[in-house]
Formats: sequence, structure tokens, C-alpha cells
Amino acid sequence: MADEINEQVIERLKDGAGHIIEMFKSVFNTPRGMDGRRALTFTAALAGHACHQAVKAEHGTFAVVTTNDGRNFYFGDDLNKYLLENDTNVVGHFTAVSGVGHETVLQIVKDCVLAVGKDEHTVCGFDPDILYKEISECWDGIFENMTSKYCEKPSEWPVLFAIVAQNILQMSIKGGAPKDEAGMVAIESAVYMSKMDFDSVKKKDKKPAEKTKAKKKLVFPYACLHGFIASIIFFFLPVIALASRDVRENPSAGILYSVISILFLLFPLIACIVGLVSDKKGKYSKLGIFGVIISVSGIFAGFAVIMLTLMAK
Repeated sequence: MADEINEQVIERLKDGAGHIIEMFKSVFNTPRGMDGRRALTFTAALAGHACHQAVKAEHGTFAVVTTNDGRNFYFGDDLNKYLLENDTNVVGHFTAVSGVGHETVLQIVKDCVLAVGKDEHTVCGFDPDILYKEISECWDGIFENMTSKYCEKPSEWPVLFAIVAQNILQMSIKGGAPKDEAGMVAIESAVYMSKMDFDSVKKKDKKPAEKTKAKKKLVFPYACLHGFIASIIFFFLPVIALASRDVRENPSAGILYSVISILFLLFPLIACIVGLVSDKKGKYSKLGIFGVIISVSGIFAGFAVIMLTLMAK
């Protein structure tokens, strides 16, 4: 576990790290140059993640701390060997170029331990959950083409990414970042992310609301048209009744005929109303309005025929 790595292996890892560094320089490039703080936080966090992944791959042991909300964070000697203790440990790469002292490193480690699981905690200003998701996706994305290509065994993963982050740290310092501050950013990012796994991310309190299926509104685009045509046809039924000799000679037949006419006119009236309610701005909505007027007029005419017939009796 965490076996020692000789100079020859380190040189090989440096060659591989060069390709990864170029990739990150491109990823974090902005019109004003490389986003040093973002690049440093990300690559150092990736180095911490590599420590965690190496312990898992080598079937090492974690001391798991579970928070009140059910999240797990990972500690233990096997993790610390890669992170803090062996000759090629990740934090040692950072202190070598930043000059951050031993006491400061211990304080950062202590602060990270105390901060795990606290909602308000950030990793150098970044949300730890988002940062973890980003580095986890990056890890998966470059593992086949880079990590496994440049490393012969899991114990080399932390060294590879420590070299990457160390170079980004040096670039940040050369770019004007204070050495101590830049070094502490790198150490905090690596230490905190080494404690996280997929089950360290905050669980959402509420399940996302299920999208309710919008009820389809029934639309009858031709109701107004058909109602309008029917209203014109049925409107003349009372008129025909008045003109009919049979109706004039037989008032009862006239009343019956008018009642039938009124009932017939109810159908186009209802059709036009349904068409207007379901599709107010439809193609035939104006015809629907006229259909309603004609149907109502026809119904009144039918009642007029009935009244006149009764009065004639």
C-alpha cells in the first residue's frame, strides 16, 4: 500500500503530467490568460481525489464518518499516506514550491476535518458538492486516455496529479499570486476532496416535483362553421310553417311544426357555443357568433309562430 516511487518512475510521470497540464491550460484559459485560482483549486482537488481513488483501487481501509444528514466522509491512515505522509505525498508537492509551514498544514487539515458536512462550508470559495461532481466527471473522462496510460498502478495516480497541480501552483505564483495563499488553496482543495465520494454529496431534501401532464383542451374547430350552416337552414323552418297552407288550416300542426323547428335550432345554437368556448380565436369563430344570433332569432320566431297560432284560435 502506498509503495515508494523511485526517480525513474517520477520522470515518467512528469512526462505524462505535461500533457495533462497543457490540457488544463487550455480548459482554464480566458481572454485575460489562465484563470489561476480556478485552475489551482481544480487540479489540487483532482490530486486529492486521486488519493481517494488509489485507496479504493488497492482495497485499502477508510475510517468513515457519517453526518447527521446521512452523508459519508472518508479518513484513515491509508488515505493519509498518499495525501500527507510518504515521500511523494500530494501536500508535500505543494509545500515544496509555496513554503507553507508544517503548522499551517496541520491547521488546514484540522479545519477540513471540522468542516466536513457543514452546509455553509466552501472549498476556497467553491461549493464542495459542485467541485466534487466536476472533478469526478473529469476523472472518469480522462482515465482511459491519460491516467491509466501514464500510470502503471494506482499508487502512481496521486503522484501524477500532484505533479500536475504543483506545476499549476508554480504558474499561479509566477502570475502574481502570493506564495502562501496559493499554497494554502492547493492544500485545502486536495485535503477536503480526498475525503469525498459520491455519497458525500448533499442529498436533496425534496424530490423534484413530478411534472403534471397538462390536460389537453378539447377544440372543435368546425363546430362554429357547421352550427352557422345549420342555423341558416333551420331558421327558415318557422317561416315555412307560416307559409304552409296545411299549417294555416290546422293550427295544431303549426304549433307542432314550430316546436320541432325550435328543437332543431337548439342543435346549431349548442354547436356554435361549443365552438366559441373551445376556440375563441378560431378560424370560424365569427361565423359562430352569427350562428348564435341566427339560432336565437329562429327560436324566437318559432315561439312567435306558436303565439300567433294560439291567438288565431
